[in-house]
Amino acid sequence: MFNSSTAGMVDRAIVMGVIAGYYEYGTYLKILEPIYDSVNNDTILVWGNTGFTCRTDLMAFEETDTLILVVRRVQNAHSELEHFTDYWISACATNYLYYSNNMVTGYIDEGISSMPYNDFVQMLQECLPTVSIKPQEETAAVVEITCYPNPVQHSATITYFLPPQLPFGVAELYDLQGQKVLYWALQPSLNPSQREEITQTLNLEGIPAGMYIWRLALPGGYERYEASGKLVVE
Repeated sequence: MFNSSTAGMVDRAIVMGVIAGYYEYGTYLKILEPIYDSVNNDTILVWGNTGFTCRTDLMAFEETDTLILVVRRVQNAHSELEHFTDYWISACATNYLYYSNNMVTGYIDEGISSMPYNDFVQMLQECLPTVSIKPQEETAAVVEITCYPNPVQHSATITYFLPPQLPFGVAELYDLQGQKVLYWALQPSLNPSQREEITQTLNLEGIPAGMYIWRLALPGGYERYEASGKLVVE
């Protein structure tokens, strides 16, 4: 049951999100609401069942489905695809529920298969006193990044603010099948002691029309600065 799966919430978070796409055996989840604790991005990559681990395969869900999940940060990656900034969902308990029209449905607890969302949060508060509906601003990536125009045709402009002392990083563009189609280096700050706005132009000539996921990544130890989002190429 979902209620019992929240016991011992170490390195775990409860989030509400919408399915945004797939990559290999992983699923992109766009975060709508952090319910317990927080995650590192507005969109996270949740790895499912590889065939040899006890994890739920989220690819069984439809894109645009809204789910409530118990996710856990990757600690010992089971393949080179998985990174420590990604998440797992266990299949050893019912760690997912559906959300629609302010109602939560699924195997919530013994004899309980649906309830209003606010009642669901109140129920969790009884076993997790720190549960709260946190404002989205509290969990936004520290790197403020925008990509425009979006949709885009031939080139896009990416603008980001790097906090002081932030190291060199990279950004990648993936299609919804998980194939990397573009890679670019982030310009290092010219003045590492000050917060600085940096602008770059991305050449998208030759990129087929469609929806893509961009992902900004930084060296180890700076996971909190990572960010990701959608980009539509026309």
